[in-house]
Amino acid sequence: MSKLLKINRLVGLYLIFFSPLVITLLVWSSFISTPSGVPVPHFDSRMASFAWDILGIHFMFWLVSLLYFFIMLVFHGALRDSVIAFAAGLNARDEREELIIGHASRASWLSSMALMIFLLLSSGLMIKVTRFSSDNGPSVAKGKRGSVSIGYRFTLFDPPVKNKQVTKPTGEKTVFLFTGLPFSKNMILMFLLLWQILSFKFFARKVAARC
Repeated sequence: MSKLLKINRLVGLYLIFFSPLVITLLVWSSFISTPSGVPVPHFDSRMASFAWDILGIHFMFWLVSLLYFFIMLVFHGALRDSVIAFAAGLNARDEREELIIGHASRASWLSSMALMIFLLLSSGLMIKVTRFSSDNGPSVAKGKRGSVSIGYRFTLFDPPVKNKQVTKPTGEKTVFLFTGLPFSKNMILMFLLLWQILSFKFFARKVAARC
């Protein structure tokens, strides 16, 4: 084993074993409300402020290490093979391992593609079901009890947030309203990342059980 591969493996182990500190910081920051334009919260406790600073410094170092590790994954073939074998739960490098990794990668890619297509379609889907009351004279006179509106919204950039007062038409009651997935971008990206990792491990074990 080369010295560079040993160093890269140590970096990978550091990223894995110290990831709970990063998760702790992310969860902690999600429960802290800061004023608009102020990225650093104010703590009354010195201990809490000290812990926040330590976690923040470690988070920056962890991100730099993660960037380095990803770059090495692209250009260092031995590390890439080692990581794939570790993710699949394999040790020996033989034809059976290559077969398992190939089938698992293909199945994982197809499942991830299907999931991303579903997220793309559902993120812009808009469905609105309304019911007319007696106050809506023209629609009731035509014998209509309600309406169903289905549309799709696709934009390259998120529109700026504006406080608009939505006025509901008189005589209409919204029964069902769907305007896309309620999850944030960070949550969707994290879910896709976990799906890619877990699906690869699942299909690798499934193929290994048949071989």
